Amino acid sequence: MATPIRNATQEKMIDFAENVTTLLTVARTIEGIFAKDKSFHKPTKTAVQQEFLKLDTLFGDKEKIINQLRIEIDSLQQKEKEHNEKIEQLKEKDLQIAMLKGQLEESRNFNREILTDDPKAITEAINITKQVQTAPTKSFAEAVKKQQTTVILAPKGKDQSDKDMRSNISKQLKKSGELDGVKRVLIDNNQLIIKTKTDEQAQKLQETIEKNTELKEVIMVRTPPEQKAKVICYGIPEGTTEQDLIEGINRVLEIVTQNTKLVKTFTDNNNRTHAIILLLKREAIQLLRRGRIFLDLQSCTVKPFYEIKRCYICQQTGHTSLQCKNDTKCGKCGESHDTRTCKKDTKQCINCQNSNKTQKTTFSMDHYAFDNKCHSYRKILNSLRDSTRPAKSNNTQQKHPL
Repeated sequence: MATPIRNATQEKMIDFAENVTTLLTVARTIEGIFAKDKSFHKPTKTAVQQEFLKLDTLFGDKEKIINQLRIEIDSLQQKEKEHNEKIEQLKEKDLQIAMLKGQLEESRNFNREILTDDPKAITEAINITKQVQTAPTKSFAEAVKKQQTTVILAPKGKDQSDKDMRSNISKQLKKSGELDGVKRVLIDNNQLIIKTKTDEQAQKLQETIEKNTELKEVIMVRTPPEQKAKVICYGIPEGTTEQDLIEGINRVLEIVTQNTKLVKTFTDNNNRTHAIILLLKREAIQLLRRGRIFLDLQSCTVKPFYEIKRCYICQQTGHTSLQCKNDTKCGKCGESHDTRTCKKDTKQCINCQNSNKTQKTTFSMDHYAFDNKCHSYRKILNSLRDSTRPAKSNNTQQKHPL
């Protein structure tokens, strides 16, 4: 922003010097007229000529004036550059202060949670604090490190059943002593899903199978794709890009996030802009524990994003129109026709109507079925939030809703 202002100032100063030159040219022209025209009163002509002489002496060397102006402009530009650098340094310090304030607030919230009236809870909190003080510190980078405790085994040939594969693997793992690390085994679609106690055991199990020539010929080893989750970031600054959001998340988690994507942004009725972000589930958990990111010195709250599927054929929730096998219902009037062809002015929500009939609710029906303020929709949304909210416990180490 500083460069256009600087250029405009420079142009004005150079224009001033050029205007002075033009003025001198006009003055000399008038002086020539005085010299030729004998009708002017001599004292008057002499006085005017003296004034022109002063003007010529004052502004005669135009090149010198312009050079001096340019030197002054360069000096101002250098000072402006130094000033902008100091501003950037102050912004960085402000960001650090804001992040420290967020960490302090988190710590206060944590203390408020554990300081209950229950003596057992207080004793347990003190014991946990002692353990934390004596244990090695764990950075956020370590906290969000990928924990892979699942190994998927699939037969290479169609003639091998899951029972044969399970028996074969069991024999080989007994020989190597790897069965001790197995927590449980599931069978799904002719695949063995082996859960281990730790990610190190899963890694060792995978290496053992891949190095075993007998197993390697008949079994494929797979690792499940990492789960992803969506979060919503409230009140982002105007003009925020996907890269800005990723950098903000990286600063808070102190890592470089993987496969983070901006799904969409939207503006609410209060003209505030929010962003829905897709990222790895383990990173989303840590981000939600932090509760905020910082964008342009602004603290933006981060919360889970609850997504409810809606069908625009039958207007029910839980599936989309691609999987719908129900009868067509209008999302406006609730009758049996396509919403796009509805010509009625009345509003009647088919979902609230069905809820009032089957569940004896008393929901108002004078709204569209796809209205976000629909009572049936809000009931499902609140139920989803309640089911994913961590249960209250005396144990301070609670599992996150994700």
